[in-house]
Amino acid sequence: AEGRASLKMGVGINSGPAIVGNIGSAEHMEYTAIGDAVNLAARLESATKELGLEIVVSEHTYSAVRPMFRWKSAGELTLRGRSEPVRAYTIEI
Repeated sequence: AEGRASLKMGVGINSGPAIVGNIGSAEHMEYTAIGDAVNLAARLESATKELGLEIVVSEHTYSAVRPMFRWKSAGELTLRGRSEPVRAYTIEI
């Protein structure tokens, strides 16, 4: 609406095993998720900015939910911390 600030958001989605729980010390506990699946989701989220997309989904997650949405390839992405390119997709909105 006119006069209001716009909100832009990017979401990276991946699925896979992760360690989830309280991590930290007695003085400072934080509930978090760690693991390769989480790291890939974070890298996909970063890629949304570069690609100008709102949602970027890993091939693994795409394969699991493919019939539920209309998809478009986001290409093979070179992501920090990955030795091989990652095939990714975006939902057609």
